Amino acid sequence: MPTDKNQTTASRAADPARGPWLPAALVCAIVALGIGLRWCYLGAHTFHPDETYPVALVERYRATGDLDVNLAKVPMPGGQNTDQYAGSAYHHLVIGWDALVRRVAGWPGDQEPDAVLIRVRAFSALMASLALALFARLAWIEAGFVGAAAAAALAAVNPVLVQDAHFARPDSLLLLLALVFLSLCRAPGPLSLARAATLGVALGVLVACKSTM
Repeated sequence: MPTDKNQTTASRAADPARGPWLPAALVCAIVALGIGLRWCYLGAHTFHPDETYPVALVERYRATGDLDVNLAKVPMPGGQNTDQYAGSAYHHLVIGWDALVRRVAGWPGDQEPDAVLIRVRAFSALMASLALALFARLAWIEAGFVGAAAAAALAAVNPVLVQDAHFARPDSLLLLLALVFLSLCRAPGPLSLARAATLGVALGVLVACKSTM
């Protein structure tokens, strides 16, 4: 029969806010490793065909100020100018991200080759990094330190998740939004109007980041 002292020790080991800092530090180190892997590819000269679309739409916005992301209005290689709004929410977000980073940080300079591509890839790396951190936190809540460490380690080096962070595509944003949606669903307490509205917005943006219309 465990004593009250033993129960307190076990409880603290499962709760990073009250227990020793070492378990939380280990999980944070694993997450930091995964984040490093997600940011190490920004300027690589290997390209995914889908990267053509966000880069072309960002450049079109900078040239015209037009936020219409219909792919038919953007010159694409190989005549891929189809009349569709594919991933419209994602494309609007990266247009805003590019403008913010360019004006606030000035990085990378527009004289740099593939400057727009690097900024949009950085958006993917940021979304993937936030998704990994949130995933580790959800795993800790559901399974404690051991579960969080194992889940974070697997996600940190998962080839598909790392690759998604390397390219200017919506997949990392989709993962983050899905985890936000899950965390809101798992939040304690009754469903409030504000949480229900946030769930609806998150789901709507998630769908609009990938669907083709």
